[in-house]
Amino acid sequence: ASERQTHEVIDCRGLLVLPGLVDLHVHLREPGEEGKETIATGSRAAAAGGITTLVAMPNTRPVCDSASVARFVQARAREAGLARILPAGAITRGSLGEQLSDMAELKEAGCVCVTDDGRPVMSAGVMRRALEYAGDLELPVM
Repeated sequence: ASERQTHEVIDCRGLLVLPGLVDLHVHLREPGEEGKETIATGSRAAAAGGITTLVAMPNTRPVCDSASVARFVQARAREAGLARILPAGAITRGSLGEQLSDMAELKEAGCVCVTDDGRPVMSAGVMRRALEYAGDLELPVM
């Protein structure tokens, strides 16, 4: 006699089954403004909503314009252990729109793109250099 396997049947009529979703623009506010949002609370909320990956904007204090801040974000994300969090680096130092950040360092530290997140780059020349630099690194500009 063969053993009979039992299977749980879940009625999914009227529901959607999706792979984990990616949110390409989140403001986690850590470091610096943890009273608004932390990496842990943002990760928890994302996971509860089916979001498995977040791209964290660099508008933190300090701004994510250095490898040390990018690594901090990733370390806190690992501690939270829920959604995967990918840091976005700042195009310019301090997101002030004037001096380019070290995008090669940011990419090496795990940043998946660069953006000044709604703040203007102050001149066409700086923006052109930013686009060329990011292009050479194959680093998307948001």
